[in-house]
Amino acid sequence: MRKLVLSLIGILMVLSLAACTPTTDKNKTGSVKETQGALTAADKVPDATAPDLIVVSVYEVNEEGTGLKGTMDAVETLDADSLVELLIEYGVLEEYTEVNEYSESGESAAAAGPGVSGSESVISGAVLDLDQLPDDGKDEMVLKAIARTMMENLNTENIQILLNGEVVAENISMSELE
Repeated sequence: MRKLVLSLIGILMVLSLAACTPTTDKNKTGSVKETQGALTAADKVPDATAPDLIVVSVYEVNEEGTGLKGTMDAVETLDADSLVELLIEYGVLEEYTEVNEYSESGESAAAAGPGVSGSESVISGAVLDLDQLPDDGKDEMVLKAIARTMMENLNTENIQILLNGEVVAENISMSELE
């Protein structure tokens, strides 16, 4: 039995050495492949005419309808209109939804921490008035997706969502969305 175990260990060692040993260059023909064209300095320079994009988080209702799913996207200008356009694109809002009004009130200093500069400020409250909402604003998960997208990207602590001037969701805070 002892000889059998030792021989099996020896065979496994030989196989592992064979598997880990680099292969030889038997299949090389000696020719060098040439590149399609030489790279110039102009090929490495970013396009100066390309727009500067701002990365934003967009939230949508997950497939089960029980939570939110976040994705990253980019916009040229960071405002309520561009975020609403992304929410339409991701299917959170209905097509042709427009912002009637977006207003901000109050400012407070941002909490210190990793990735936060001391000069950043947070808007204490915001009001978003839309001209239409799915189910007339009765779907709580859709309201949470709208609120989280707006609050996270526009740095607000609380948001109030209106439908044609009538309050649908009042003083939503980030702690309520988690």
